[in-house]
Amino acid sequence: MNMTPTASYFSQLPADVQAAFEPVFGSAEMFYKTAYLIARNEHITSLDKAGNWEERVEVIHYYQDKLKQFLNRLSLDGENLMADIASDYFEDYVHYKDDIDFGMTNEDFLKIMRAIQQSL
Repeated sequence: MNMTPTASYFSQLPADVQAAFEPVFGSAEMFYKTAYLIARNEHITSLDKAGNWEERVEVIHYYQDKLKQFLNRLSLDGENLMADIASDYFEDYVHYKDDIDFGMTNEDFLKIMRAIQQSL
């Protein structure tokens, strides 16, 4: 996978800022992957419009807001960074690259989601 400018930004954060990601996400890179997958889930949920999809989108927005607030607390631009990550997802989607394997299991993702709910 080619690293986008946004993914590269997260990998190049100063060590003290990167350390702030470790308790919940493991690393700034895993934060990026998590935010990307949340953006993908929001899009898929909105497209499928399966039962209770509006409620599921609300839950997704809750998590996105938590991530924005987390970034803002680190003096990073949460609103724009989350938009940039979503843009990376949509760029992949329009180029039929929506099956990217981040090397993150569903279990890893759910563990991070629980940590976000409990810790952020």
